[in-house]
Amino acid sequence: MVDADVCRASRIARGLAALAVACLAGCAGADTGGSMFVVHDKYTPYTCEEIVRMRTPIAEREQELTALSRKAEAAAGGAMVNAVAYATELANARSELRAADFAARQKGCPPMR
Repeated sequence: MVDADVCRASRIARGLAALAVACLAGCAGADTGGSMFVVHDKYTPYTCEEIVRMRTPIAEREQELTALSRKAEAAAGGAMVNAVAYATELANARSELRAADFAARQKGCPPMR
């Protein structure tokens, strides 16, 4: 009787853990989380030169986080690590870049990449 209860509890715990990993993996693929932290017209008051100056370190960080995210995905348990460690900051960096690019397009700045 005790063995059956332990087995059932173990199966439930494994199922809940798998569900949590699946939920976190779903969050890792979403790129919408950061946009709630970035005001769409945040960069509108700035000149093209100022936008480029502010955008450069964000673009570098986005590239770094993308590389770390890909590396984590390749490892065992990587989806969970990615969701916990990188997903939110990566989504925020991408939202910042979109906001800077939007302002640059509105101002007619030269393309930035």
